[in-house]
Amino acid sequence: MIDRAVDAAKVALRRDECNLLLNPVPGNPDNFTFTAREVLATATTSFEPPPGRFPDAVASVTDVGRSSTIRIHPRFADLGKSLTLRLAGLGDFTDLSARPETPLPLSGDLLRAVTILHEVGHLTEREGPHEGSTVREALYNTRILNTCFAPRSSPTSE
Repeated sequence: MIDRAVDAAKVALRRDECNLLLNPVPGNPDNFTFTAREVLATATTSFEPPPGRFPDAVASVTDVGRSSTIRIHPRFADLGKSLTLRLAGLGDFTDLSARPETPLPLSGDLLRAVTILHEVGHLTEREGPHEGSTVREALYNTRILNTCFAPRSSPTSE
């Protein structure tokens, strides 16, 4: 399950727009010199209990940069099983399914891949902590879903 999510996230990062969404903020002198693709290619995953402050977390990271660890927690397996399951106890994934720009089913596999990319954004420091900001987290997840997984439109010939 974890390997499938990481593989799907790697495929999504092949889209330039997805990689750019999760890359470090350009022009910030404190930023790293690597891309989101490089972070995911060198990161490891570890299955472990959630952090004490966030018992409902499905995934987390504690450090940033390449060769970091994405910590997967037991509720990761529950993504997609319940319409009311919330990511990290904060952002409600059910909000995403009603967005017209995302005409795809929100399967557990897709939600787990979004979760992996969510954590990549933290590892690149593109996205800061969400503590206490459910709206910010939901918008972040929606941007990942729409940018990295929504079908691309192709021009029609007339």
